[in-house]
Amino acid sequence: MDQTDEIKLRNLTRKMRRYNPIPSMYGGSTLAIPVTTLVEDAVHRNSQHSYFIQLADVNAYFLFQKYQCCNYIKRKGGKNYFSRLAPVLCTVASRNHVEGIVER
Repeated sequence: MDQTDEIKLRNLTRKMRRYNPIPSMYGGSTLAIPVTTLVEDAVHRNSQHSYFIQLADVNAYFLFQKYQCCNYIKRKGGKNYFSRLAPVLCTVASRNHVEGIVER
């Protein structure tokens, strides 16, 4: 179960609705682009009670394995699992990555 501090996360997302500094991709100053697409505050729920959260956990795990693959996944051939999600990925999330992965 994710042990994220629910109160901190709620305060951060509410703040981002008012002020959300984004670095300019051309250099220079940051742009203030408030988040307008959050409908509701995050609801913390144990993944063992939700198939949707379990699916998100599996996808996040295999995205991590794409970058730092463990020996077990290499042996079992699961290294390319994340690539199988190509038809449903939100590719517009990043201009710099073909699969839409936002990297720092």
